[in-house]
Amino acid sequence: MSNLGRTGEPLVIPSNVTNLEKYCFQNCTSLKEIQVACDQSGENPQPTIKKVSWNVFYNCTNLEKIKWDLTNCTSFSSSVFYNCTNLTEDATSTLGENYHTINTSTYANCTGLTSVTINKGITSISSSAFVRCSNLDTVNFEEGRDSNCSIGAYAFKDCAKLKSIDLPTTVTTLNEQSFAGCTTLGTTGHDFHLPNRSSVTIYKNGLDWQPNHKVLQSKCYKG
Repeated sequence: MSNLGRTGEPLVIPSNVTNLEKYCFQNCTSLKEIQVACDQSGENPQPTIKKVSWNVFYNCTNLEKIKWDLTNCTSFSSSVFYNCTNLTEDATSTLGENYHTINTSTYANCTGLTSVTINKGITSISSSAFVRCSNLDTVNFEEGRDSNCSIGAYAFKDCAKLKSIDLPTTVTTLNEQSFAGCTTLGTTGHDFHLPNRSSVTIYKNGLDWQPNHKVLQSKCYKG
């Protein structure tokens, strides 16, 4: 499968495909772009992808972008883009409001990724979701959130270029080492902002990005 996409043309997935099963494009190292067609049979085009299983694009090291609409997706598993080192676009931004989890290692080692948006429906950013995304500098939380959100252990570990981040009040848990190794955070001009409230629970080393990081807010540590 390593030759898939070698022609330089995008791989087009037809609209009758609803599930992308585990490992289906694993190690397709020549694949650069994927387009998923919508169902055009009705008055308005309808997204068709409902399930994306684990490791679907694992180690697709030249994959740069995916054009798809995940509004109707109800299952998006772990390690989908693991080691997609040239992926430059946030590929989960079209997940619908009824989908609530960015799963374990979804973007692990995606070193080309620079910006992501956390949809307002997301209530859990799982462990190692963005670990070692070394060029990620911007994380945006979509406005209008009304559900609490937890950030898992190592979720943003070693995102060394991550700059200022403003967590909404709906983020209530930072798990172990969730921002460890984010060495730009906490330096001059690059702040980690917790909203002015004391309900957030921060577990062991949850904010351990610098050896001598300052206490950002009183009453926000527990455990």
